[in-house]
Amino acid sequence: MEEPYDSSHMKMLTFAEMVVGKKFFRTTIDLKTLPKPTVEEGKPALVIPDALFRKGCEIWQYSLIGRLDFKDINFGDVKKSLEEQWMLGVGKVKFVPMSKGFFIIKLSSLEDKMKVNRKEPWFFQQQVLKLQEWFPSFDPTKQKTSHATVWAKFPGLPVELWTEESLLAIAQTLGTPIVVDSKTLNHDYGYFASVLIDINFVESVATEIILTSGGRKFPQVVENPKKPSYCKHCSIIGHAYEDCKNARKVFNKDPKKQSNTQVNIGQHGKKRNQEQQAKELNKQQQQKGVAGTSSNREDTTANEKQNGSIILPAPHANHAIVVNRLESTGANVVNLLWVLVR
Repeated sequence: MEEPYDSSHMKMLTFAEMVVGKKFFRTTIDLKTLPKPTVEEGKPALVIPDALFRKGCEIWQYSLIGRLDFKDINFGDVKKSLEEQWMLGVGKVKFVPMSKGFFIIKLSSLEDKMKVNRKEPWFFQQQVLKLQEWFPSFDPTKQKTSHATVWAKFPGLPVELWTEESLLAIAQTLGTPIVVDSKTLNHDYGYFASVLIDINFVESVATEIILTSGGRKFPQVVENPKKPSYCKHCSIIGHAYEDCKNARKVFNKDPKKQSNTQVNIGQHGKKRNQEQQAKELNKQQQQKGVAGTSSNREDTTANEKQNGSIILPAPHANHAIVVNRLESTGANVVNLLWVLVR
């Protein structure tokens, strides 16, 4: 291998200097035929001619956009699984990974595109492959993907409702039903019924629904054991709001949000401290109500001499009996007053 140095001057050669003369690095396109760059608002600018734009679009004319949640799954396994399901043949499909779980499915003919883009869903493991038409300027970072497919479970659902029609109807209370679990329809177990549902996680997902069947109304619990992470800032499935880098950037740049957050935290902490103090005070009053029985009896004489009142243990922790001895009347009269201690 040649040394990347000019030995006569001991100068490191640039990459361009190293590849001069190597034909496979040279383009066959005449650079003089390309559009010339300009300057706009002090920045380099270029206008792409319509002919070049259309040429680029033709390359992707039979393409689709797919999306999956790639948490804990491998892109290579996805490619292999879909190729086996579609059976298009060698070299008929190419998968181009993008961000946010999106990838381009580049197909070579309209026939293959129609075969892949059918009404029935394609699956990878327990996920439904989301498909849409490719379009120019597609930007995965600007896509709002708040929908996800999850297996919803209905534990304890009466077995007379374990028909495909009933289960699909029940699933519609949560989203768009896709398919009923085959083990549910085959009655392989009786613990819960399971349905795959497309759910919009922008909306609150119910954990209980009300069913009426056979003249009986009853609550039915709903479980989503594999609920995906959803970010309310990006309106996208794939990461949680707490882990969102974009939300963190906005928060750091906006002092109002920081101060509001601090105020909210402070108010929450103040309220929590007040609640804790109230609990401790109530606990002390209860302890005094029990322990004060003997001590109050011993102090009765002293209290009488000081103010003519006797404080006795109350039948409730939040009350006390105040006994006023009205000596001025000359009669042995005792007036019992209930005083609420707040």
